[in-house]
Amino acid sequence: MLSDADRARIRADFVDIRKDSETMIALKRGGTTLAAQSFRVAMLSSFQRQNEAPMSTSAAPMTLLGAVDADIAIGDRFSIDGQSYTVMNVRPNNFAGRMAEAELRT
Repeated sequence: MLSDADRARIRADFVDIRKDSETMIALKRGGTTLAAQSFRVAMLSSFQRQNEAPMSTSAAPMTLLGAVDADIAIGDRFSIDGQSYTVMNVRPNNFAGRMAEAELRT
């Protein structure tokens, strides 16, 4: 069982990791653009979900690491370096920070 001190250290480590390579992203939800938020973007070099065929060339998955209170939801859209992405998954356990997966849309 994790103690409060353990949880605090995990949160602090998560913040250090995110801020080490911070990217400000303005998510679009419906017709609204949210204020830019800090995320660490980790591009995945190869990806295949268990029991699925290899991914198509239209998707290039990435993981986003944000603050505990990051406002991110499935279906949100954003752009990085002229490429458009869609959030496909937001992990429910966010005691250390918000984690989400997004895919490139062509």
